[in-house]
Amino acid sequence: MRPFLRSRAVEGLSGLILTQADALHLAAAPLALDDFRPARLIDGAPPSARSPAVRELRQALAARGGPPEMWVRRGEGFALGPGVWARVLSPPFSSKGPSSAASRALILRVEAAGWRVLLLPAGADDASLADLAPNDLRCDVLIATALPANGWLRTFALDWVLLQDGGGSLGTSLPPGTLSQTRGGALTLRLYPDRLEASLFLNGSASVLRRPIP
Repeated sequence: MRPFLRSRAVEGLSGLILTQADALHLAAAPLALDDFRPARLIDGAPPSARSPAVRELRQALAARGGPPEMWVRRGEGFALGPGVWARVLSPPFSSKGPSSAASRALILRVEAAGWRVLLLPAGADDASLADLAPNDLRCDVLIATALPANGWLRTFALDWVLLQDGGGSLGTSLPPGTLSQTRGGALTLRLYPDRLEASLFLNGSASVLRRPIP
C-alpha cells in the first residue's frame, strides 16, 4: 500500500482499521504507524487479547505515545468521514475467555450516499456469518479475500464483488462487475448518489456501477 499512498501524495492517515488480530495481518502495522502516523487505530481485539501480535502492536503504540486505540464490537459504529459511516457487525461483545482468530475478525458495513459496502476479512468463517441477521449482510458491494462457501453470495444480494489478493477461491458464479486486486494492486472506491466508481492502481482497470435516482 505504501507506493500507492505515496503516489497520491498521502503523508498521513486519519485512521487505521485492523480487521484481524494475527501476526500475518498485523506485522506491518508498526511500520504504518511510522510512515503515515494515523490519528486513531480501530480494531476488534479486546483489551484481554492474548495474541502475541496484538501485544507487540500495543507495546509499539505505548512506545510511540499513540495513536489512541479504539476497540469496537457488534452494534457500534463510527464515522469514516463526512456522510460515511462504518457499522460493526462482528465480533460480538466479549472481553473474557479464549476466542479464535475468526471470532475476532472485524466485519464492517460501510454506508455512504445510499450505498452499502460490506468488508469481509479472510478470517471470517461460516459461524461468524451465520451469527448475523440476513439484513446485516445485504450490500451493494462486497470487498473480500475469500468466502466460506459460494452460497453466501446469494445472501448478500449484491451487484459487485471486489476481490483482494487470492480471491479466486470465490468460484466462477460472480457478478459481471467483479474486479480483482490480484494483479491490479490497491483499489480506490468512490461512492456517489447515482453511481459507484472502482479503479485499480497498477493496471488502471476501472468499473462503474450506476443506479437510477428516485
